[in-house]
Amino acid sequence: MKQASSWAVLLIALLTGCGGGDSDEGDSAPPTGNAGYQWSLPTGFPTPKEFADNPLTAAKVKLGRHLFYDLRMSVNQTTACATCHLPERAFTDGRKTAIGATGEAHPRNAMSLTNVVYNATQNWANPVVTTLHAQGLIPMFGEFPLELGWSDHEAEILARFRNDAQYQSLFATAYPGETDPINADRVVKAIAAFESILISGNSPYDQATFQGNRDAMSAAARRGAVGSCSFPSGWSVSTATAGLISASQSATRARRLRSGTFSITASTTLAGPATIRWITGDYGNLPSSLLTWGGSGPQPCGISN
Repeated sequence: MKQASSWAVLLIALLTGCGGGDSDEGDSAPPTGNAGYQWSLPTGFPTPKEFADNPLTAAKVKLGRHLFYDLRMSVNQTTACATCHLPERAFTDGRKTAIGATGEAHPRNAMSLTNVVYNATQNWANPVVTTLHAQGLIPMFGEFPLELGWSDHEAEILARFRNDAQYQSLFATAYPGETDPINADRVVKAIAAFESILISGNSPYDQATFQGNRDAMSAAARRGAVGSCSFPSGWSVSTATAGLISASQSATRARRLRSGTFSITASTTLAGPATIRWITGDYGNLPSSLLTWGGSGPQPCGISN
């Protein structure tokens, strides 16, 4: 009961997220390097961040893949993560609103997991949930609405994996040296590791933007396209004129900065890393007249001083 109560307290914090947006307390561990996993990324895609409390490894991704598709992840063994996140539907379920393991209809639909590793936040309305392994506790332990139904059934569900020889091996390999790696924390972090690699980068927009195939998008699509560029650390960028430009900035410093989308106006300066998005219209690249590059290293996205 003590363990269940601890998860309940953490889940309430994740679901509510009222206030404290700029507090240092409760922040996720800072991003670290990616030495434990060999990424194979589409052209133009930056290497995703990983966090010190959940470093990515191939063994952890493999374990997470098994758990993601396993019906035993739900209280009544009818629902897996993949039930609401089908690969053939861009990792959604195609429904207007999702349905939990016990048949309860949810107020929202299942979000796509495609490229979710690049999200600044991992929840519909709560900016405090900034990691995939924090978000994963919500479908596992949430009760209103109920999704997988782990609350009050944690030991029962974990026993299914503890008594499975294949999972004993998978957990031991993913978490070497741990005496009891089959627990809720290790389950959710393995699933988060698998979700991190669900990256799609060959859409017509990707082809036109990053692969040099301008004709992949129709003329009408190009007129309404939104462009984006990822900037490295240590850059600053300011507008020469006001424009239809916004920036999504997420940086870890001595004190966590609020992540979000905001407009850039004349004389605005931002510190990276961040992603700049703009209305391209007929431009194939970022109009250099709108932004000036003030960082070090290569000048991204065709921006010139």
